[in-house]
Amino acid sequence: MSIELADDHKNDVQQIIKEARNTSAECNSQWYKDELPIWLNSKAISEGQNFVRRKFFLIFFVHFISLILLLSYLPVRLVLLKTKRSHTKDLALKRYLSTLRHVKFWYEGDLISPNGDAVRDVRKVCKIHSGVSKRLSSDMNSLKCASESNVEQIQTLQWFDKQNNKTVNVHENADVSPHVISQLDMIVTQYCFMGLLTSFPQKFGVTSKEEQEGLSGFTHIWAVIGHLLGIEDRFNLCIGDKGKLKECILKDILLADLSTTGSDTVMLWNALVSAMKNKPGGIQPS
Repeated sequence: MSIELADDHKNDVQQIIKEARNTSAECNSQWYKDELPIWLNSKAISEGQNFVRRKFFLIFFVHFISLILLLSYLPVRLVLLKTKRSHTKDLALKRYLSTLRHVKFWYEGDLISPNGDAVRDVRKVCKIHSGVSKRLSSDMNSLKCASESNVEQIQTLQWFDKQNNKTVNVHENADVSPHVISQLDMIVTQYCFMGLLTSFPQKFGVTSKEEQEGLSGFTHIWAVIGHLLGIEDRFNLCIGDKGKLKECILKDILLADLSTTGSDTVMLWNALVSAMKNKPGGIQPS
């Protein structure tokens, strides 16, 4: 599958990315209400959950690969390095095992009922993100903070611009969002949970008609999760035809950042891989 984009499509996608970067992803009151999106399809959710049960280890293997990509994404990388909560084996094990357990719960819990256990858990994470965003919003030189981050450790983030031979604050860079958590950050993260598998299913052995239907249900699960986490429908990668946007996120953001990684990123990778070597319990199909 080619990830080259025609110029007209690329311009349209770049405009969407620009809008997503400049739009806050802070959850507001509409995400705390009991209503679920009107487009939620309970049959698709059920098919997706059955697919997860059949392909459990494949899905979490793809999550692991995608996490390698996500750690090279500049906004995430800067926060993880600054908060110093993911740079050793023990710290990485605690952080990522917690994340994977949340995701496993979302896959297996009730995403259909307004007060379902998985719905409540996603909204809990959303509220944590919202609280962090509000606490950091007074200092826009502080960059994005994950739910487990120690807010007191967040300071002005800087890096050395080798091309111009100077140290700059992150918000002097035009590609950095003015928001603590932007819609772009959310859809890049969403891609890292569902994008590789849905974009390249045959590469991962998802080939039969039944598996394709299950993959569609898996995509719908992430449409709902994304919505509950505060992704606007116009940016949600799992609503409508977002193929070109997904291609651009992979090529122009994730792979582009991957090509510029240095020793700090390698340190985060080593911590992640060392943590996963322990084969932690708790991530098993129910």
